[in-house]
Amino acid sequence: MRLDQYSCSNLSIMERFDAPNRLILDLLRHDGRASVAEMAHATGLSPSACSRRLRRLEEDQVIRGYRAIIDPKMDDRGLTAFVAVRLVRHQREHIQRFQEGARKISEVVEFHHVTGSFDYLLRVEVADLESYERFHAEKLADLPNVGQVTTFVSMTDFAEG
Repeated sequence: MRLDQYSCSNLSIMERFDAPNRLILDLLRHDGRASVAEMAHATGLSPSACSRRLRRLEEDQVIRGYRAIIDPKMDDRGLTAFVAVRLVRHQREHIQRFQEGARKISEVVEFHHVTGSFDYLLRVEVADLESYERFHAEKLADLPNVGQVTTFVSMTDFAEG
């Protein structure tokens, strides 16, 4: 049996992320719409071998999905804020209630459980500062178990895309 016929779960990390797989992942990181032909050219593999690798990476959840990067200003989300949240209680049921509430808020586009002085870091996108003030007063303040909030407003976005 050839190495590429094994399930990813049976492979070590080094085998799972050999040079061709790393090239495929790097290409997709920069262009999620890259064609199999482009990936094959970049890796030196045949299109069918590249397609099999891509399918295996998707099946094994190495590639968890594809999405469009939308200019927030064009979607009436011109202000990005990073919101650090410290919880009052850290028992599982209180944490879960906070997480469930935060996931339901459309302005929260990313949500990370972090180490350090705060428990969560949220990336929030809204139209402007006035919209953020409403979000803060009407949605963030209503989340269960919120003890302290510190907001960092992004002045410049250097992300690719």
